[in-house]
Amino acid sequence: MRRFPAPMVLAAVVIAALTACAPVAGSGAGPGTAGPGTAGPGTTAPVTAATTNSVAPGSGSGNADLTVSLKQAADATPVVYALICADGAPAPGSDLPTAAQACAALRKSPQLLAQTTPPAGQLCTEQYGGPQQAVVSGTVDGTAVRASYSLRNGCEISAWNAVKDIVGAAGGAS
Repeated sequence: MRRFPAPMVLAAVVIAALTACAPVAGSGAGPGTAGPGTAGPGTTAPVTAATTNSVAPGSGSGNADLTVSLKQAADATPVVYALICADGAPAPGSDLPTAAQACAALRKSPQLLAQTTPPAGQLCTEQYGGPQQAVVSGTVDGTAVRASYSLRNGCEISAWNAVKDIVGAAGGAS
């Protein structure tokens, strides 16, 4: 009986895994990105981002009044910032270190924080980005939002990266 060499088996497994992680055709989501209304390609762990209302896609007026709470670890004390935007620019009282970028991002995409929980059974890459957590709540263009982010797997990392102008890169707004 002929045996398959180990590299052939490994290649087949890698190709199957990558195919399972590919975005659905027509979803608009590319590798490592989360389109509006998605938590990124494949996830079973909850990207606990929820909103009380949805925002229509497209440019907005750039007005926001948000609280951004960042924790470097599950048991850490959160650091809380205010993000106040008027016409896509930081307004008085805003103390988020990345306020200018965050306000511009929210003006360009007011639905940026409007995510939904992914469908049950979706797969996600098993990678760990760190213990950081973020919660963003308040209003964007008059629509109430509340979204939570973490870095526990590839899908959640993708969701975090989609809002990095607000929550900061790699787990902090610094």
